[in-house]
Amino acid sequence: MPYKAIELAKPFKNARITQGFNGNFKLSNGQMAYKDKHNAIDFTPLTGVKVLGHPVRSMANGGVVTEVRENHTVVIRHRFNGEFYFIKYLHLLNLTVKVGDSVKMFDIIGNVGGDPNDNIPDGGITTAPHLHVAMYRGEITKNNVIDFELYLETDEYFEVKNLADWQEKAKKWSIINNIISENTWNKYKEEGKLEDLTYIAEALRKTYELLKMEFINQKQNEPNQ
Repeated sequence: MPYKAIELAKPFKNARITQGFNGNFKLSNGQMAYKDKHNAIDFTPLTGVKVLGHPVRSMANGGVVTEVRENHTVVIRHRFNGEFYFIKYLHLLNLTVKVGDSVKMFDIIGNVGGDPNDNIPDGGITTAPHLHVAMYRGEITKNNVIDFELYLETDEYFEVKNLADWQEKAKKWSIINNIISENTWNKYKEEGKLEDLTYIAEALRKTYELLKMEFINQKQNEPNQ
């Protein structure tokens, strides 16, 4: 799996892009929606899913909330490859974060808004509920906005990656603690039974951690002799 300096999840599962970066469209009165161009990407869930109120998740790891505008905007700062990037989420409802909060990928930050019937000032034209996301490298200025679509990964990418990370941790823990040998692990892998072995190893690891914490708590609560 190739390494990417910036790795972004979509803001909700099965998200589809309904307005790309630098796009534009005409309103019913014949005017263009944007004076310049659409310097962001709009997302909605797949057809058949209620858009308004749909949970919105953080698209990247290592984030700190730097700005919250009640009932419509959240800005999160990230650091990729030694540089600061800001991801701005607009047309939100029911915000669940505040300035200073640390957030990781997939954390819920609010819900999709953008209902044109609402009188909520969210800094843009909304013809229907959707999520508007802009990304900036360095300062949040018009010249620093970037097209981040090439960094977007599918949900399957993260599921596979997370499973692989989980299996690797279980493998290391199990071998270090002499639960299994590396030969046994490789044998299960060749036979296509690695998932079974991983579940066993992870269950043992969790049991060990719980017992260790129970032992520590017991020692701390013992009266001094």
